[in-house]
Amino acid sequence: METSLIEMKLKKLLPHLSKKEQIIAEYILKDPHAIVHHSISEVADSIGMAESTIFRFCKKIGYNGYQDLKIALATGAIKQTDTVHSDMSDEDSYFEIAKKTFQAAIKSINDTFKFIKEEDIAKAIAILDQSKTVAFFGYGASGIVALDAYEKFIRTSLCCIHSFDKHTQLMQITHLGIQDCAVIISHTGMSKDTLEICRALKEQNVKIIAITGYPLSRLAKDADVCLISVSEEVTYESQALAARISQLSLIDALFINYCMENSDSSYTSLQNIRKVSAKTKFENHT
Repeated sequence: METSLIEMKLKKLLPHLSKKEQIIAEYILKDPHAIVHHSISEVADSIGMAESTIFRFCKKIGYNGYQDLKIALATGAIKQTDTVHSDMSDEDSYFEIAKKTFQAAIKSINDTFKFIKEEDIAKAIAILDQSKTVAFFGYGASGIVALDAYEKFIRTSLCCIHSFDKHTQLMQITHLGIQDCAVIISHTGMSKDTLEICRALKEQNVKIIAITGYPLSRLAKDADVCLISVSEEVTYESQALAARISQLSLIDALFINYCMENSDSSYTSLQNIRKVSAKTKFENHT
C-alpha cells in the first residue's frame, strides 16, 4: 500500500509535537484511510479530546482545518510516486541494492518537490537578492552540501563565505549584519552546533534560509524562510544519502533562480572566474 506524504510528514513531526498532538498523529497514522469516513466529533470522542484541539492540530501541520486534512487523505493529493518502502536486504544482489539506492534518491527528489511552496522559494530568492554576503553552514553530511552551495554561489556576484571549523564560523558571523544572509543546512534542524550558529546569526540580525527535513524543528522556526527536504526512513544511512540528494536539489534551485534573476552580474562574474581558471590549466604543446 502506498504511503502518502501526509503520513510521512506526520512521522517526521512526531518528535516535535506535544503529547496530545502525538496522540492525534498516531491515531491518524494507525488507519489514515479511516479518517476520511470519520467526522471531527467522532475522532474527538475516540481519543477523548476536544474538537478544538484536533482543529488546532490540523492547522499546526499545515492544513486549513480537519476537512482540509480529510480531503487530502481522500484524494491522495500528495501520494508518493514510487512504492520504494522496502529496505536493503542481505539477500539483495549488487544490482538490486543499486536499484533501490537510485529509487530512494528519485523518490526523495519527487517528494521534496511536492513540499516546495512557491512563496518560500520567492522569499528565499528575495533574501539572497538583497544581501551583500551569503554564508553557508552545515555539519557532517550537511556540511558537504554547504560546501557545494558555496562552490556554486561563489560563481555569482555575491560575496560568499564558508568554513568547516565551528570557531572560524563564529568569527565569520561577527562580520555579518542585517544586509547579509546565511543558508543553514541540517537534516534534523536540532543539532547543538547548528542551533548555536543559528542563535549567533540572529544576534547579528542576519537573515536565515534553512534547509531541513523537520518543519517543526527549532531551526525551521527560527529561520526567515524554511525549505523542506524529504527523505524516507531506511537503514544503512540511506535516509541521509537520500536527504543529501534533495538538499542538493534545493541548493541548485536557489542558485539557478538567483543567476537568472541577476543574469548580467552573474554572467560577468562567471566570465571573470573562467578567465582566472583558464590560467591554471596547462597549455597543450602537442
